[in-house]
Amino acid sequence: FFGLCPGMSWSRSRYAGFIDATVQHGREFLPKDVIGITLAEAMAEQEFHAGTAMSRAAELSRDGVDAWVCSSEITARSLYEYFSQAGFNIPNEIGIVGFHSQRPPDRPSSAILTSTVAPSAELGASALRRLVHRIEGTDTYRRIILLPCSLRQGTTTRGKR
Repeated sequence: FFGLCPGMSWSRSRYAGFIDATVQHGREFLPKDVIGITLAEAMAEQEFHAGTAMSRAAELSRDGVDAWVCSSEITARSLYEYFSQAGFNIPNEIGIVGFHSQRPPDRPSSAILTSTVAPSAELGASALRRLVHRIEGTDTYRRIILLPCSLRQGTTTRGKR
């Protein structure tokens, strides 16, 4: 897992989901293969270069990690750019997956990341409805609202071997 940021609830939730899926599918969970990033990196709106985190991911990949689940689309794109420049063959050597795709890549030559796609307009509308209900005092309980998401199969993952 690349991009754990303890200061961001969505990063912690996605990390928890990653652990759950790992255990559910009978895979070994290795905490040493989890790489954290800073709050500034987690909040980035465009690709970033997280020197220590990126170099650690490259080191682990050279030692056998062949897939990375990233905490966000930007985190995944940042890792993709770093690995591409470092000479890794994506997806043949390393697969990369993101979360919450929001836009296509700015550059036509850039890869289409495999990622989840969340309905951002519905997410925003749901949040606004909750805010209005709380302001009106008609809804004070904490809620978890689930929205339908999908998987966008991109060019950064390969099929089963």
